[in-house]
Amino acid sequence: MDIDKNAEISTIAQDFKGNLWFGTRNSGVFRYDGSNIKQIRETDGISSNLIYVLYADTDYIWIGTNLGLDRLSLSNYSKGKINIRHYGSNEGLPDLEINLNGVLDDGEDGFWIATNGGLAHYQKSLDKINNIPPKVSITNLLLRLQPTLWADYASGIDELTGLPS
Repeated sequence: MDIDKNAEISTIAQDFKGNLWFGTRNSGVFRYDGSNIKQIRETDGISSNLIYVLYADTDYIWIGTNLGLDRLSLSNYSKGKINIRHYGSNEGLPDLEINLNGVLDDGEDGFWIATNGGLAHYQKSLDKINNIPPKVSITNLLLRLQPTLWADYASGIDELTGLPS
């Protein structure tokens, strides 16, 4: 098996037909079917040649890049056609940059997507990405990296949290 010697492999996935897919840091995606290798690059329609994650479901290879998430149709690819749909901020991603290995199957109707801007969930039946805003719970504050008597900075202290009120 020969892949471009300059390609830095960052992620690997296997589709349901047993084909191996290799994502690289600089050369897009390679597919190995057991005897042949084919390459898919930006010029073929993926959003970037910098690949952080590959995820295979029954119908698609999902390609997470620094410029969003791409969906490659496996049925069209097996017929020699490259059919790619791009998902970005307009489709619900909190950030375009997908984290390294940042996709996890939910075991039901979709998968989770970790981005630099937060977490999202893709629901297959609706073909929709739902942005999940993080819930923030502040339990302690430091001022100048030191424990602080907050009474000096506020009109009162909340008895439950010990934080300024």
